[in-house]
Amino acid sequence: MKNEKLHISVWLAAGILLAGTTGGCTKRSLSQRPSDGPLKIEFVWPGETAAAKAVPTGAQVLLYGSDGSLFRTVQCSAEGHECRVPADTYTVLVVNSDRSNAVCDQEESHRDCCVVAADDPDNENAVRHVDNVYCIGEERVEVKPGNTATTVTLYPQDVVKRIRFSIDPDYIDDIESLGLGMTGVVP
Repeated sequence: MKNEKLHISVWLAAGILLAGTTGGCTKRSLSQRPSDGPLKIEFVWPGETAAAKAVPTGAQVLLYGSDGSLFRTVQCSAEGHECRVPADTYTVLVVNSDRSNAVCDQEESHRDCCVVAADDPDNENAVRHVDNVYCIGEERVEVKPGNTATTVTLYPQDVVKRIRFSIDPDYIDDIESLGLGMTGVVP
C-alpha cells in the first residue's frame, strides 16, 4: 500500500511537471524580430561563352537606398555578395573591379553614377585606353525584414565600344588627312 502511494505520488509529480512545461506560456517580445533582412546578389558574367573575354576576378557593388543616396559600397568576389541590410527598396549597381583605366564617378547618387576613362598622367587633357569594363544595374530591389533572403541575379555586360573615324582637316593647308582612333565607355 505504501509502495502504491509512492508510485502514485511520483506519477502525479511527473504529470504536474509535464503539464507545467508543455502548457506554460513563452513570452516573446516583438522587439526581437529583425528590422533588417538578408540580400543576396549573384552575378552571371558573359565570359562563360567561348567568344567572350575571361570572367572578371571581382566586383564593386554600389547599393543605394530608396531616397537615392549611396548606402554602401562593397568589393566582393566575382560570384556575388551576401549581407544584411535595413528593410528598404534598393537600387544595385555593379561594375567589375579588374577594369582597365576606368573609374566610378559621382557615386553619391545612382542617377549620376557613371564609369569614366581615367586621366592620363603623362598627357594633359587626355584619357587612358579603357578596356574590360562590365557593368549592370537593377532598380526596385525590395528587402523585407526577417530571415528570408531577397535574391537578385545580375548579368553584367561589356560596355566598352570602339569607334573609328577620320577628321577632314580642310581648314589646315599643310595636313592632307588625319586619322584618329578612340575607345571609351558608353552608357
